[in-house]
Amino acid sequence: MKVRILVLLLFLSASAFAQEKASVSNLRKVVEVLAADSLRGRAYKSKELLVAQRYISEQFKQVGLKPIGSSFIQSVEWHDQYGGELKISNIVGVIEGNDPVLKNEYIVVGAHYDHVGYSADKDTVIYNGADDNASGVSGIIELSRIILASGAKPDRSILIVAFDAEEAGLVGSRKFVENSPVPLKSIKAMLSIDMIGHANLIKGLEIAGVGSLKDLDIPQSLFTATDSLRVKLRSNPSFRINHTDTQSFFKKGISNLYVNTGLKANYHKPTDDANTLDYTGMAFAVDNITSLVLYLAKQPTLHYTNPIPRLAVGVAASFGTNHFKMMNGPIDNKAMLTYSAGISVLYKAWKKASVNADILFKNKTSRTELGQVNMPSLYIPVHLVLINPYNTARFFAGVGPYYSYSFGRYVKGDKLKLSNRERDDYGLDIMMGCVVMKNQIAFHSTYGLKRLMDNQPLMHYRSFEISFTRYLRY
Repeated sequence: MKVRILVLLLFLSASAFAQEKASVSNLRKVVEVLAADSLRGRAYKSKELLVAQRYISEQFKQVGLKPIGSSFIQSVEWHDQYGGELKISNIVGVIEGNDPVLKNEYIVVGAHYDHVGYSADKDTVIYNGADDNASGVSGIIELSRIILASGAKPDRSILIVAFDAEEAGLVGSRKFVENSPVPLKSIKAMLSIDMIGHANLIKGLEIAGVGSLKDLDIPQSLFTATDSLRVKLRSNPSFRINHTDTQSFFKKGISNLYVNTGLKANYHKPTDDANTLDYTGMAFAVDNITSLVLYLAKQPTLHYTNPIPRLAVGVAASFGTNHFKMMNGPIDNKAMLTYSAGISVLYKAWKKASVNADILFKNKTSRTELGQVNMPSLYIPVHLVLINPYNTARFFAGVGPYYSYSFGRYVKGDKLKLSNRERDDYGLDIMMGCVVMKNQIAFHSTYGLKRLMDNQPLMHYRSFEISFTRYLRY
């Protein structure tokens, strides 16, 4: 009889754990409180944000989280060049790990709780920030409830953090890593839950940056799916890595994942209200985030690696104007349209610089006293790229030499003889631009240093172009 009772109890406890799911009503309740008009958009430094702090702290306590120290609220002073001496207040709770060794390591699950406030020009317009990011805060609270209510015993400890001042420049997460309540090296992974209220719009949940977990395979079978929703894993960080709290951990060499349902709705608009969110989709998101957090918490080892490969290869194309500049004489040659296409290779050679080399087919053109001249050429520029464009959404500048080999010379459509010495050209190529994930755009200015044609007035090659590169491997 005792054996039967024991088996029944084990079955019921296992069933309870398996059946514990995110509650739509719980998620909605928290969002409706944080995104209410009465909180006036939860702007940093506002009295309404203090109300949100107290509410979130109370929710942490209700679901069973423990504070580190005497309070959930951990405040840090910081100096703002415009506002002087200020204070940020992160809200931190912990789920203690069960393994005698791994419990001293941590997974951080964070969501910022501030937003952009309101404007009061003629009429008061409140930016309630339901998706951004009341949804994320609601998600980490519900995730905590699920883990603690289910009786799950993670090997690693889990820090649940509501970050302050994200909208002020990721200040809360930056100050967290600078003043971590646990040894920074003991934090093995960080998940930023930032905008999870519109799974219906992207048909699921995106988790970007899983490639920062070195040699760890996250099986798709870990996640649930429906007919219309699924979890999408991205190895590389999102282009928003510089705009969400993962950045602070990325800079410290900590594996970081950005969890979201996209920017397709009411991002930073006054229409981002609680009644616009997809709460069933939020429950889907929270259930799958919980599975991932528990999966990470039980791994024997977790190590960081930069998910952006050192070598990227892509296709490139450019167009612009070029001409054969007269270096002496009263009249210059006329500029004409030029174009090029080929392959581009980007190699991350140093932390703050990369080497970019292109192999392009290019048509050099100009209108000279002989008429329209066309010189189809192989064009190979090599740049040292500063302010490393290998991180996402970064501006960069590059400079380096180019070499060009012309296959022929055509004047008014007639092919003219081209000596071997005239086929070669070299000079300097300067570029400035921006790279966003797999896409790069740059402006080029080219200065030839070699005489283009024998037995003609002294001419050097010049061009001004815009290039587009799409990296196939990035």
